This record gives sequence, C-alpha cells and structure tokens, in this order.
Amino acid sequence: MMKCSSLVALFLVAVQWISLVNGDCDQCRYDGNDASDCFDYGLIDNSVLIAWPLGGPECLETYDIVVSSPSGDPSLICASANAFVNELRLGSSLSQAKQGLGVQEGGGFFNDDATGTLKDSISIDGQTYDCEASSSDCYDAMKEYFDNHHQGRFEMQQVCQQLRNRIMNDKQLEQSVLRTRLCLESLEGDDIPSTCEPLWTELQTQMDAYPDKDCQGFAFGVQDMVIPGCEGTTEDGDGDGTDEDGGDSSGGGGNTSNGTNISSTAFTQYVTVPQWILILSSVLTYNCLV
Repeated sequence: MMKCSSLVALFLVAVQWISLVNGDCDQCRYDGNDASDCFDYGLIDNSVLIAWPLGGPECLETYDIVVSSPSGDPSLICASANAFVNELRLGSSLSQAKQGLGVQEGGGFFNDDATGTLKDSISIDGQTYDCEASSSDCYDAMKEYFDNHHQGRFEMQQVCQQLRNRIMNDKQLEQSVLRTRLCLESLEGDDIPSTCEPLWTELQTQMDAYPDKDCQGFAFGVQDMVIPGCEGTTEDGDGDGTDEDGGDSSGGGGNTSNGTNISSTAFTQYVTVPQWILILSSVLTYNCLV
C-alpha cells in the first residue's frame, strides 16, 4: 500500500497540473486582443513545450524579417455584418475569399478575377439585384444576408476564421524565423540587440539546455496542440486549423524566402482532469484520514 506522504505528493502534482490547465490563456493569437506579455509557443524535440516571449517589431525590423500577411484587423472586420461588407467593398484583406460568398444563392456575389470585382447582378433568396444600376443596393442586400441569413452567417464565420488563421500562421512564422536568425547570429559571435529581449534570454537558456541542437530546432511550432489554459478559446469557425491556402494555423510552418524550412510537429494530449482529482482524493482520504 502506498504511503500517505506519496499519496499527498501525487495529489499536489495533480493540483498543480490543473492550476496550469485552468490558468488564463497567454498564447499570442495576433488578433488585436493579445496582452503585451503573451507567448509564441513551440516544441523542442517534439515534446518539450516552450513559452517563447514575443520578438517585437523593432527586433524583427533589425533583421528585416517580414512575412506578407493581410493588413486588416479581424477583431474589427468581423465585428458585424456591416463591417464585414465594408471590408469586402473597400478593403483587400478578404480578396481571396470573395469568390466563395453567395455561391449557393445563384452563382456568387463576386467575379473570379484578381481583385474579386462585384458581379453585374446578384441573387439572394430568389430576389435579383442590379449591381450595375446600384452597387450600394447589392452591398446593402449582402449586409442583410450576412447578418440574418443562416447561410450568410455561416459563410461570414468561415471567412473570418480563415482570416484569423492566416494572420496567426504568418505571424508565428515570423517568430520562428526570428528565433532561428538570433541563434545563428549568436553562433557567429554577433551581439544581439536589447530590442530582442526577453526573447533572447529565453533562447540562450534553451540553447544551453540543448547544446547539440541546430538553430532550426528552436523554430518549431505546436501545430494542433491546445496550449494548457487555452482550452475553449478558439473562435467558432471551420475548425480544421487551416488558412485559405490550406496551410496550418499553428505556427512554425512554411518556407522562408532564403530557403530555410520551418515546419511544425503534431503533439496531442489525452488527459481527463476530473478523474485525476476524484481518484487521488478518494485514495488519499481512505489511506490517510480514516
């Protein structure tokens, strides 16, 4: 039979694990709502979860690291049907998604061209709108469609999630490239500027802990892993973790312009928290308190 002290130790480990899981989500989502001290998570050796501090704009600019990404802010674009349609009409962030909108209503709302121009006419719920005569009437009809029509709300939800995923993927790729670059610069004996703190301090710590690992080993993302504390924080959407081009939205994926391959590694957790507490607390009570 286990000693009481061993049971207490196991119970405390379980409680600490649950405290981590139920904490506030500190993963950077790059959606305009991140805290200034959020983290860009990654894996080392496919299993060791690292909370990387974010490399800020000045650090990225020092090494001229820029990954092209939609310029719009999803928190604003997707705040309402009105804002969504205004972006379709005047912005560029949703240009890749235009061709799929309204297809089930009779062929779609936009032409299949480089910029997704408005069609001469569109149909919604069997009513045809002459966009050549009045583009405003067509866009007003779209606002109603995306606000109150089941299919329209679904399409807007899908497009907004794809936009969030794409931006998050692009920003995480920037961070992956930056970590690789800082590692390489330090190995060549170059000084790392203070604008790259506290990321550089954490990277130094991990480089010391894994001296045989090449610099690319610190660039991996977490792919589909749910960060402890971030359960249930994913926005409603398609749920497939892909951007509009089919890439994953988890960071550390893709190729840089200089040929550096940055890829992600899958990692899945299978833990049911309540069973830990119930079993350990019951055994603890029976063996130690009775």
